[in-house]
Amino acid sequence: MESSPVRPKAVTVVGWLYMITGLFMLLTGVAAIASMLLVTTAGDNGMAETLSGAPAMLKVTVVFIRYFAAVAVFQVIAAVALLVSAAQFLKLRAWARSALEVFTWLSLVGAIVVGGLWAYSWAKITADISPEMASPLSPGNFSLIGAVIWAGLALVVVGVSVVMIRFLRDEEVRKSLS
Repeated sequence: MESSPVRPKAVTVVGWLYMITGLFMLLTGVAAIASMLLVTTAGDNGMAETLSGAPAMLKVTVVFIRYFAAVAVFQVIAAVALLVSAAQFLKLRAWARSALEVFTWLSLVGAIVVGGLWAYSWAKITADISPEMASPLSPGNFSLIGAVIWAGLALVVVGVSVVMIRFLRDEEVRKSLS
């Protein structure tokens, strides 16, 4: 009887991190769909008309909100694919490593693009904020701090993605997969 291959600790750690990520994505995607259904049943609040004279960057955010349901459904589908890939990675399936690496590269690029867009949007939208709304910070600092927070969150995702790609490309991990 042939014994099953030994799973390296790196595979176990990375596989479970992806499982946790997939579960988080699934839960937040389902919650987003549920919240969208609640908002939809509450009726049209006229947001598009209200924001017709809004700054251009705020209009970009409105476009995202309009497609929020589609993004949430895509997130749920991606989460299920991630969970399946992570489970198969833990079972040492070679294709799962490739799938996880593709997912991680997409996450890396997405974090850079979305993080940059949100940081830029925040800075532009809050540039003309009144001092009362920014209190106790000056309006300029309010814009800067928000942009730095968004950029920092993106950099965390980028850093984690780089570490995960490094583990996925590790020679020991590659050799352990059938």
